[in-house]
Amino acid sequence: MDKANLMVDIDIDLDAYEESAVDVKGSILLVEDDEGLNRINKMQLQKVGHTVYTAKNLQEARERLKTHTPDVILLDVELPDGNGFDFCGEIPDHIDSYVIFVTGRKEQQDFQQGIDSGGDMYMKKPYKSSELLGNVKAALRRRNRSQNQSLTKGELVLNLKERKAYHKGILIPLSQTEFTLLNFFAENEDKLQRAETIYQKVWGLDFAGDKNTLQATISNLRKKLEQTAYSIETKRGQGYCFQKY
Repeated sequence: MDKANLMVDIDIDLDAYEESAVDVKGSILLVEDDEGLNRINKMQLQKVGHTVYTAKNLQEARERLKTHTPDVILLDVELPDGNGFDFCGEIPDHIDSYVIFVTGRKEQQDFQQGIDSGGDMYMKKPYKSSELLGNVKAALRRRNRSQNQSLTKGELVLNLKERKAYHKGILIPLSQTEFTLLNFFAENEDKLQRAETIYQKVWGLDFAGDKNTLQATISNLRKKLEQTAYSIETKRGQGYCFQKY
């Protein structure tokens, strides 16, 4: 059996799926050294209307980013010429791509490292076609949701068009998902939010017990808010609450 087929389970009718994806087309960079997996993923993403670029190593990925600004980067962690986590930190500031790590690693520290390096989501191999397309679709919808306005909480200001957050005029370095999470919390200040609700609103997906990604992202965001007047409180067994202290 083709190794690539062991990594992705084509569990949906792509012709039927195409109709539901019409409003969320975008450009995708696939960075994956398995040529068979790259080929299958490219075929699926193109089938639903996305523009797809591929790279089989980090050097090729760097070359693609010189001429293209993808909306989403699907980035394998273990590549022949380096580590996807390290490469994520190399991505220029003017490229605000949504980064989805794709890997067979399953340890908690790997999830945390992925979020720490600037990634937005962590997808474990093997995965289903519906998971791949659903994650890409959710990422694109979040990018398209921004409006030409800002949200202000005291000295904390969120520029929703540029997707940037500032405290006392100083930029807070946030990943795409961290900004979306902060935006969600800021819009729901002092309201208790269950993990399932946060995952659906921020990641755009049904919660399937993926506590690692959720906890790692909240932990990172909490640290970046330490100098502000706001914190994310954990209510054990209940959820999380964004509060001024």
